[in-house]
Amino acid sequence: MVLGLDTSAANCSAALIDRDGLIGARVEEIGRGHAERLAPLVRALMEETGVTAGRLDRIGVVAGPGSFTGVRVGVAFARGLALTLDIPAVGISALACAARSADPARGKTVLAAHDARRDELAWQIYERGAAKGEMRLDHVEAVAGQARGMDDFILAGSGAMKLAAALGGLETAATEPPDPEQAARLAAEAQDLAPPSPIYQRPPDAKRPGGITPP
Repeated sequence: MVLGLDTSAANCSAALIDRDGLIGARVEEIGRGHAERLAPLVRALMEETGVTAGRLDRIGVVAGPGSFTGVRVGVAFARGLALTLDIPAVGISALACAARSADPARGKTVLAAHDARRDELAWQIYERGAAKGEMRLDHVEAVAGQARGMDDFILAGSGAMKLAAALGGLETAATEPPDPEQAARLAAEAQDLAPPSPIYQRPPDAKRPGGITPP
């Protein structure tokens, strides 16, 4: 039994899966206020499905890239709940969720791109469901240059439409916020069970006096 969570974008969402598939999900498009809505949303989902917290085996949380505040809210909640229940919490990349949503059979090549603003994209390539290399942050045109050298791929993620425009048109899929069901499925398959940490597309702009970046 795995609980998937996403607060990395405009949605506050959660999903429950077991070995037989999706048990239930709740999605609220709230924009802001994830810290206030996440716990009540999870509680409502568990009441609806009749699943008690003690039945959970693992938690998957979308750890970014995404909203700086939203990501931190989701990761903190997942870590706290996992600690209370003495179960693993797993951080899942928003790019991995987008790739999985775009290619659920994991038979294609997906370029997953997150709109990092400032005309930049955080991006990563997935082949048959497996990440190739590390996430990178580049200008849209630089990513387009890389993409022009690739064959037979689809775009996914919040930056997919922006990259498709730079490429003059290309098939896009899964451009909506990360799906908590896919986060749960990826968490169920994860081998690395280290506690989740936020995945940022760039260091935070806020700095303490003396130039020290907040943790």
